[in-house]
Amino acid sequence: MSNLRHIILDECWSLSDMPYRIGELASLRTLSLFIVGDTIGNHLGELEHLNLGGRLEIKHVERVKNDLTAKKASLVEKPNLRDLVLRWKGDRTSSESATIREDEKVLEALEPHPNLVTLEIDGFRGRELALWMKNMKNISCICIQNCRNCRYLSPLRYLPLLKSLFLSYVEALEYIMEENEVGCETAIFPSLEELDLQMLPNLKGWLKEGEVVEMFPNLQSLYVNDCESLKLTSNSGGLDFVTKLKLGDCKIGSCFAEGSLRHLTALQELQIQYCSELEDVAEEMKHLHLLKRLQLDLIEDMVSLPQALQHIPSLQSLTLCQIPRLTSLPDWLPNLAYLTELNIVYCPAIPSLPSSIQGMSNLKLLSILGCPRLKSRCEEPNGEDWLKISHIPRLYIR
Repeated sequence: MSNLRHIILDECWSLSDMPYRIGELASLRTLSLFIVGDTIGNHLGELEHLNLGGRLEIKHVERVKNDLTAKKASLVEKPNLRDLVLRWKGDRTSSESATIREDEKVLEALEPHPNLVTLEIDGFRGRELALWMKNMKNISCICIQNCRNCRYLSPLRYLPLLKSLFLSYVEALEYIMEENEVGCETAIFPSLEELDLQMLPNLKGWLKEGEVVEMFPNLQSLYVNDCESLKLTSNSGGLDFVTKLKLGDCKIGSCFAEGSLRHLTALQELQIQYCSELEDVAEEMKHLHLLKRLQLDLIEDMVSLPQALQHIPSLQSLTLCQIPRLTSLPDWLPNLAYLTELNIVYCPAIPSLPSSIQGMSNLKLLSILGCPRLKSRCEEPNGEDWLKISHIPRLYIR
């Protein structure tokens, strides 16, 4: 065993302890998972002399007694480490204030080498992220989840290569940045391309106060899910170049202030899932002149497609998925002159296809799934709607 070089423990969900004295495997170069134990031989110090590379997940960080014990992992001395996951689990017996202080000290002591490329922090109970994070010049992806007390992301603001940021269940977070440094003209999150925001109930906006500054100048993809306090306006930074927007479980009219959605002039893909107030912003969609793909999922209060959708000039793909009260498709569908793909999935209340669909000469794909009434009417050759769709090259009806 002394020559063992790689231990891969992916998806070992039931594993509760590490082999005793794993730190004695001096040739080990890959250890995908380390579970912190409570006994000698399973402490975090077992990692101290291991020259690990690739991916490392440290589970049960809450068992690390203090910052001095955390330092013994010597993560900063592991230049070949590329992906690091730090995971705290379960409820703590110590008081909330003590837990906050303990977690902040431990995280600060778990400083990795600056060569790190991806970082995930899960279950951390501190308010502030570690200061060493601002020195991660090579990092491209950061995921912070289930960190309910965390409210300051300042160390992340100027990371030069950070392209993807995922924030989930960070309940105390109110602004991506609390304030801007006085007199600083450097763009905040200068290279960020993907921003994923999920279950952030108190998030209100990008910047709380300070001088107006450029934020997210390269943002291309934005996902907002269940952020009930978020209010984006035409002055919110980072929206000018967004090409892909996904909205989930929100009131669109509240998330986007009146007139702000039309300013996403670079938008090419829009997915709206389990949202309400679609009618309030549908009129603004006709100003999205580059929009090519529109997907509407789980829109429970929709009984008909908003009239304004027919004026989206560049739409090529339209997907209607799980809209239980949608009772018809409009006759104006041929107005979507460039539409090549139409997907209708689990919309059982639609009884038939409009006759006007015969005039959609550019339609190349029609997919109908989980719509029993439509399925029977579209059967070849005797279905009542078959002649309406027989000109479409690709039909997928199940």
